[in-house]
Amino acid sequence: MYNNIVSQGVAAQKMLYGPSGDRVIDAYHAASIQGKMKQQILTVMEQEIKDIKEIKPTAFKHISDQSKVNVIDISPRSIVEGKETAFEQAIVAELQISRHFFPPSDPAYHIEIPQPAGK
Repeated sequence: MYNNIVSQGVAAQKMLYGPSGDRVIDAYHAASIQGKMKQQILTVMEQEIKDIKEIKPTAFKHISDQSKVNVIDISPRSIVEGKETAFEQAIVAELQISRHFFPPSDPAYHIEIPQPAGK
């Protein structure tokens, strides 16, 4: 998230994330205008994520309990050119995938796979 904010800007990242992510972006922005260094900004962002997860445990799927849900992002550059549609159709058809986002609404192929209970 930090790298994306630095490379693409606060406004671009706010268009990507929801309210929880926006709070982390706001924490980045506040720390950066205070002149904090990268590691300090990351610490502020990490604390904001922890504070949000205390209130909303389901926020930030990428750092969820992997025994409950696996979340991955796949770079569009890793998909063989011309095979994007077939790849997307396979994701949509896979019943084990509970949620997905594709480019251009997300910069990556975002896939969420709930894990069976009790395993």
